[in-house]
Formats: sequence, structure tokens, C-alpha cells
Amino acid sequence: MIIRTFIFMVFAIITRWKNVLENHLRRYLCPLVIFFMIILIFKPVMVDASENHLQWIDSDESYSYFLDPSTITMHRNYNNKVDYVDAWIKITYSGEGAQTELDDWNVHGVSVGALQNGYGEYRVRINFIPGTVDVLFVSLNSNDGRTLYTKNNAETIRVAERGFYQPIYTYMVSYLAGTPDFSFYKSWKSVFWYKSLDKNGQLSKTFISKWKIRQENQIIYYSQNIYTYAPDNTVMKEDIAYCELNIVSNTITFRGIATDKNNDDTWAYQAITDKVGNNSNIIDIVPGSRGAAAKQSLVDFCNDNYDFVHRFDGGGLTLKK
Repeated sequence: MIIRTFIFMVFAIITRWKNVLENHLRRYLCPLVIFFMIILIFKPVMVDASENHLQWIDSDESYSYFLDPSTITMHRNYNNKVDYVDAWIKITYSGEGAQTELDDWNVHGVSVGALQNGYGEYRVRINFIPGTVDVLFVSLNSNDGRTLYTKNNAETIRVAERGFYQPIYTYMVSYLAGTPDFSFYKSWKSVFWYKSLDKNGQLSKTFISKWKIRQENQIIYYSQNIYTYAPDNTVMKEDIAYCELNIVSNTITFRGIATDKNNDDTWAYQAITDKVGNNSNIIDIVPGSRGAAAKQSLVDFCNDNYDFVHRFDGGGLTLKK
């Protein structure tokens, strides 16, 4: 009897509150379902972001460079070599770096203080054979995450001419190929260098940096950095000559020259063949000359660093095994 009475009471309560429960379910169940679906959809993205560890590349007085290795995508050519990669790079700025970056992008209406201690996000395409970086996207952000400036398909940079992109390029090559590009870049050691005085007594120094050297068959590709000094021993101007050494014909061909006239990282490039003709950009190497000494230094370096100088064989980068 007691059990029967209890069952009737429960049934009455359920019947009484049935409509109330149905209304509450209709009111709250759909939003709850939608909420949990959103969590399920975005949970992988949120996890990826929280577990995303940027890899430090390099730092100087102006910038700190970071790479997200998980964002690297590679493109292979017909030889199955990697001719370019795309990746996301993050760069943080000091006050000096912030000023330089705002000037480089010609950004108006943004104060240096807003970008100082902030960061930039760059989608870059690194082209290994020409030694260039395409900036596909750039976003400059304050330290609290506010976007100050963005640009798509920004510019193409010759890496040898812009110190800002050299850590990115050399680190990427070393990271993928296991070659010492980055350490050669950091040490700034040269294979060959010399200094000279012109008839007016103006000093210049010429360096052939290791990290810019590659070889293909009997041709050694390299570049010369030429610094012209003022009487107070400060650099007035920098030139970069792009050269090819033909070991068989014993000649050096000058393919182009870039000039930073004011030593302010504002470069102008000119192909040599556009200025002179009749093969006057090709010189014979005379025994006992400075060119002969440079040739011997380059040949010795290539023989001692075979894997390094042939890292770009086949029109692209050979990945480390």
C-alpha cells in the first residue's frame, strides 16, 4: 500500500512538472548543444595554439627572430629538390628595431612606442637558388596584440643585400639541409679578403663570405662585399658584386652589382650586362694576381666543403637524411 502510494505521488509530480521541464529543455538545450559543438569544432585549433612552440633563431640589438617549424611547407622541382619553402616567422622589436621597421614599410600614423616590444608576423617564401625572400604577408602588432599594420604580397628581397632577412634564410637552409650556412653567416668568416687604396688614398675592403658560396659543375658562384671607408674609418658605401668563377676557362664573370650608397640598407641593383657589352664583364685570371689568389682560396674551400657548396645541386635544396 505504501509503495503504491509513493508511485502515485511520483507520477503526479512528473505529470505536474512535465510542461515546465519541456519548456526549460526547449529553452536551454539547443544553446547548450550549439555551445558544445563549437567547443568540439575549435578544440583542435585551441590545442595547437597552446602547444605551438616557436623556435628561437637569433637576436641582435634590434630584433629577435623565431620560426614555427610546423608551418614550413616545401615545394619540389622536377628533380625532386626543394626550390622554395613557405613558413611563418615571428620577429620582436626593440625601440630601434621598431623605428627601422616602420620606416622600411613606410608606415605613417603609428608611433614607435606602439610597436616597441611588439612583434611582427611574416609569411615568407624562401627561394633557395636566387637567394631571395618573398614577403607574402606581414602584420605588425603591439605588445598587447593590437594589429598596427598589415600588407599582402609585400616585396621580394635579395637576401645578400638585406641584413634583416639573412638570419631567416641561412637558418632555414641549415635547418633543412643540415649545412653550416647559419654558423658561417654568424661568424662572418670570409674565404678571401683584401684591402686597397685608390689614387686619392681612400680605403676599401673586399670580402668573400663563406655562406654565399655554391658550386655547380665547374662554376663557383659567390659574391664580394666591398666596403668603402671615409677618412674617419666609418663605412661610407657598400657594394655587392655577384660573380661566377669558371675553373676550366680560368675566368671570372661579373653578373650584377648592388649598391647601398648611403650605407642605410637602401639598395639599388644593376645587372652588369645591362651597363656594358662585348663580354667586358668577363675577365681572365692572370697568374700571380689577386684574382688568382681568390680563385685558389675558393677552389680549396669548395674541395674541403663538398656537401656545403653542392647543397643546391639540381636546382633546389637537398634535405638532410
